[in-house]
Amino acid sequence: FAWTNYEDKVREIVGWELPNDYTGTGNGVEAIVIIQSGDIGSDVARELVEKGVTMTFDAVYDYLIAHPEIGFQPGNYRLQQQMSAESAIAALQDPANKILNSVTIPEGTAAVDVYELLAAGLELPVEDFTAAAKKWKSMGVPENATGIEGFLFPATYDFDPGTTAEQALQR
Repeated sequence: FAWTNYEDKVREIVGWELPNDYTGTGNGVEAIVIIQSGDIGSDVARELVEKGVTMTFDAVYDYLIAHPEIGFQPGNYRLQQQMSAESAIAALQDPANKILNSVTIPEGTAAVDVYELLAAGLELPVEDFTAAAKKWKSMGVPENATGIEGFLFPATYDFDPGTTAEQALQR
């Protein structure tokens, strides 16, 4: 009766507290963690628990309170499930775990070829870019231009997963 009704109190008195954190760097099962712009420590702790990366909110939050210098960059990160709070936070600080889709647009590339490069890099249909390009006036292209041709700047771009064709062209 005592154990069934007062397990938490019995554990506290006897000193048999349940662990609130995993040990180690994960179990090999991938988990994608998304850090939004403006997320604070409690948001990150909640996301890690929801994705099965850490055992409890408290383990992560307590670690962050003990290390106030830690900050987060928005983006998608590839981690593993069942990581300790310390290893999960360390993984979020490692740029190698950030998921990026990189696309290089060479100088002099025609718009239709840019659509193909972006489509391949973002794993979207070319038709999405063709349709988005028809909205070129809303992308900051001058009103007197006849289209988006000539306004797609050559560079290497890193896109987060989930970027739409319109967002990619806007950038």
